[in-house]
Amino acid sequence: MITESDKLAFFKGLYEDAKGKSTAIREKLREYVEQYKGSRLFGASNPGAAPADVVRNITYELIESQVDTSIPPSRVDAERWSEKNGRNAKSIERLCNNLRNKLPVEEYNDLDERYTYVFGGSVWTVEWDESIRSHEEVGGIDLRIHNPQFFCAEPGIYSTDDMEYCFFEYTSTVEDVERKYGVSLRGDTAQVNIDENENVVVVVCFYRNEDDNVSQYIYSGDTELMHVEDFFARKRYICAECGRRKELCENDKHCDCGGKFIAENEEYEELTHDIKLSDGRVIPAMSPVVHNGVREKEEYEVPAYADSGIPLFDADEAGNMIPRMQKKSRTKMAPTRIRWYKPKSLPVVIRRNTSQIDTDDKDATQGAGIAPNMQFLGQSDCEYIKYQQWEVNKLESRIHQKLMRSTVTPYMPEDATVTRGNGVFDEVIRLKAGESPAHYGTIDTTPNIALDLNQSERMYDQARKTLGITASYQGQADSTAQSGKAKQVQVAQSAGRLTSKRVLKNAAWARFDRIVFEYFLAYADEPRPIAYKDEWGRMHNATFNRYDFLEYDDYTGEWYYDDRYLFSVDASANVEGDRAQMWQLNQQNFTAGTFGNPQELTTIIKYWQAQEQAHYPGARAQVEYFQSKYQEQLAMREQMARTPAAMPQGQMPQGQMPQAGQGAPTQINNGGVM
Repeated sequence: MITESDKLAFFKGLYEDAKGKSTAIREKLREYVEQYKGSRLFGASNPGAAPADVVRNITYELIESQVDTSIPPSRVDAERWSEKNGRNAKSIERLCNNLRNKLPVEEYNDLDERYTYVFGGSVWTVEWDESIRSHEEVGGIDLRIHNPQFFCAEPGIYSTDDMEYCFFEYTSTVEDVERKYGVSLRGDTAQVNIDENENVVVVVCFYRNEDDNVSQYIYSGDTELMHVEDFFARKRYICAECGRRKELCENDKHCDCGGKFIAENEEYEELTHDIKLSDGRVIPAMSPVVHNGVREKEEYEVPAYADSGIPLFDADEAGNMIPRMQKKSRTKMAPTRIRWYKPKSLPVVIRRNTSQIDTDDKDATQGAGIAPNMQFLGQSDCEYIKYQQWEVNKLESRIHQKLMRSTVTPYMPEDATVTRGNGVFDEVIRLKAGESPAHYGTIDTTPNIALDLNQSERMYDQARKTLGITASYQGQADSTAQSGKAKQVQVAQSAGRLTSKRVLKNAAWARFDRIVFEYFLAYADEPRPIAYKDEWGRMHNATFNRYDFLEYDDYTGEWYYDDRYLFSVDASANVEGDRAQMWQLNQQNFTAGTFGNPQELTTIIKYWQAQEQAHYPGARAQVEYFQSKYQEQLAMREQMARTPAAMPQGQMPQGQMPQAGQGAPTQINNGGVM
């Protein structure tokens, strides 16, 4: 049990211990950054080596060629399928995809890709921020990506689900810290190291308390900034003096308690009115009281009536006539109480590059150049091509030195006459009478660098093959594939070797979606509007309502949130990412009649809507154009149906489209209707 007096010392000691046990990891991560940036001499594991004269940064080139800018779309399935659960799964899916558009995930992904390949993984935090507010909503998702060099996990634990604690370290301004945590850092009692730029280092610890609830402790220097026990629990603030809720105490004009409030956990939400759900169901404000599956009964009195319907009366002691009452039984009711949903996971997402093989043989691991206890991140690409990088640097430096020492030296007779600066040539050699030009010449001392160049290319090819990257994958010339189909197969095979990295990226995004879902179940009190596009490219409005996930337990009589949903990403995301291929496939499907008869306007509209979903330039305008033509056609049909005798000569009968040669679009060419 941690007491108030030694909290700061405890967490500081825990952090220093964790940092001390991860010294080898931090040193490795620093070496990877040096290697990626093209340092002339990187890494303490290359002792005694002289700085390279020339660096051919194959590490940077190979890592950058793998950067994937696509954001995998969310996919959610119900663990137990029903029509209601299917609708809820689709609602979660739309919510997560909507957040991808709302948050700057493209910028985060760009940094995340490089962190992952360089360090072997990246670290995200996903938190609920109540300060994100609009006119109709309170709270939103705060997503941040952290440099793994400033993340410290519990030593020996590699999964966030198993971690008892972890630390983040970041730099912030004094003003921002004071505003965010309400703690003065400039007073006499504050013990914080403020640098020349008015910045301080803040350390954040997420840990599990004795009840296995996620908690948070934040400090800077020797100053505690915030401590929240049971971080995910709903909080209500109680006046420290009068014991009333904060809003009641503040609204009391006669209250002079001093304005000091204490946060307490709130277990239940008590309804004051019926709640209508998206599917038409209603959660009543009053619910039956149930004990062990049996509804409790209560007695109540009502006026008694004779069989004829006449009310019955009795005389009291004073002779007054009072209505006769009779007892009846009914189900006991109480205000509906719903237990607040509480997220279960640490707000941390770790994306690994590729999984490391765990080993207990630390000597063997270090002998392979891999620091022990790095499995919480994964394998770094830098680690497995660093020897090729060193060798390439040596060879390129050797080539540079050879070329710098090379020269072309002239020779001539000892008594030759050389004239300088005649305005046309810088130097002129004047031959004597009877002297032959054969006595003059040059000696080329340029060394042969062909073997060095070949070896340098061999090392580059080794590094590239180690990471599973081919020349075709990089878009370079590759003579091993002659036909276009062969090149496609080559790229596909190369991409197949990189599939593991994509799978782990998808797993990280699925975990992000899971945490987001839990936050919205716990804290999104207002229904959240969601805009989405259907399969026809039309925009629709929907809502995410956390009450839609409530289920009723007949045995306990309690309402609970059903969070049994399966999270993944859309497997077709990689195909949709290749837009040119999608455009071509849509065109082929249109020509083949997959969308319907290519002669009909409805088919043309389907085609252009498919192209719009694949982000074909100008597709939206084409959809609107052909939709307007279709509406004109419908209006003309209605008019002709009302006045069939007025049908113009040569007009096509209702339901038919003009045939080829009569003005109908008959061919798709280069993505356009011709």
